[in-house]
Amino acid sequence: MKKNKLFKVDDAKVIKNTKGHLFKIISKNHNFFTKFGELYFSEVKPKKFKGWKFHHKRHQVITVASGKVRFFF
Repeated sequence: MKKNKLFKVDDAKVIKNTKGHLFKIISKNHNFFTKFGELYFSEVKPKKFKGWKFHHKRHQVITVASGKVRFFF
């Protein structure tokens, strides 16, 4: 049985930022994409502030993989 390659960390698009890099893991262009949107992993350096632009319609799932983060909404 042939295994399908879904994703490797090396495949992520890296958006460099002095406050912490942003990694685009999955986009709607991937062949296994199924309606959920996109997946990003954001690095935040200590004592730095990072944010997304405000959107009136957006659904996000936010989790912290390691460390502590303070969220402001």
